[in-house]
Amino acid sequence: MIDGATLVRARTLAGLSQRKLAKLAGVNALTIKRIEDGGDASELPLGVLGRIAAALDMHPGDLLVDTRQPVDPPDCAIELDDQPLDHHSARLLRRIHRGQDIRRTMSRTERELILPNLVRRGLVYVSSTGLHLTPATTTALTLP
Repeated sequence: MIDGATLVRARTLAGLSQRKLAKLAGVNALTIKRIEDGGDASELPLGVLGRIAAALDMHPGDLLVDTRQPVDPPDCAIELDDQPLDHHSARLLRRIHRGQDIRRTMSRTERELILPNLVRRGLVYVSSTGLHLTPATTTALTLP
């Protein structure tokens, strides 16, 4: 079965919307949405899995669920003070910190540039339930 959280993370890091990924993979956008939302993708042909992985420049096995170990949020050793945040990144972090579901309200710039940058820096991680701050980021934001 395809891991929805892994697909969301890979798609977000690639800067693709669900529609763009679906178009590149030659599938319906609802197929991508269902997989990311945790729908049963066991009936999905292996060729479709291969096309989705190819569109993300990944090995198809990297999209499959690994049931051998639980998935924990990544630990982050990056301090917020290492590199100053620009206004747009700080604004997006605040919205995530407040618990807002911003997946539908993000601008194209936030979705394609700012969010992937925050994920690469280890400040935010993407799961099938949404966007979350890493523990170190949460601690840094709540300090007085």
